[in-house]
Amino acid sequence: MTKPKGYWSPGGVWTSLVCDHSYLTPGLALDCLRDTSIWVFGDSNGVRLYWQLESVTRCSTTQPGAWPHKAVCKNKGNNITLSFTPHEYPIYLGASWTTKLPYDGVVQHIDALPSNGKIIVIFHYYLHAMTSHLSFAELRLRSVTAACKRLLDRNPDVTIAFRGPHVSSFEWDINHTISGDSLGTFYVKIILNVFKDLMNRIIFLDVWDMTIALENSEFHPTDDVPKYMLNMLLSFRCNTTGYFRHR
Repeated sequence: MTKPKGYWSPGGVWTSLVCDHSYLTPGLALDCLRDTSIWVFGDSNGVRLYWQLESVTRCSTTQPGAWPHKAVCKNKGNNITLSFTPHEYPIYLGASWTTKLPYDGVVQHIDALPSNGKIIVIFHYYLHAMTSHLSFAELRLRSVTAACKRLLDRNPDVTIAFRGPHVSSFEWDINHTISGDSLGTFYVKIILNVFKDLMNRIIFLDVWDMTIALENSEFHPTDDVPKYMLNMLLSFRCNTTGYFRHR
């Protein structure tokens, strides 16, 4: 029997059984992110990470938007820029496809990032990719992996994180490939295989066990999930600059 990776306490706190969990105070997290550009690519669950980062960075919106549109937020005093951009097709919404969006693909965005400066990149492909064959999702991930390697090789001050799939409590009755956990388990294996050569250079935000222990109405886990995902990411990033604090 596989050992669970953690548990939720009655107070809504996630306790990891894999590592010594840590928490960052808002002030220390903001100090850690000073002079940083943060790029989030994904879908509506990527937006939820973006919203958490909006709160942490205390930024002001300069380009309002939300899934499936681009959004930009800045904290000028701390020189922090936060950006969300939806991933490329497929973007299947309800019973139809969204209209064509005027944004480049994730690979083009990653290749355009500079070779210097503090950068955090978070990207997420899952539910919308599940509307197609799993081989399509794998092709997307392989292209992104190659772009991430190019970025890591040219900029030593980059932190890259991939937000893994989550368990949804209900299927979508108009498209049974989305939700539940049937394809998600196979998708996790694809992710681990595609990123195996970069496993020590990219942070995998693995929330499978975190969400299997909760009821996630349709496709969006409770806000506690992106909150703890962000804490996990900042623990890795800020540990390198001396802001890692144990409970």
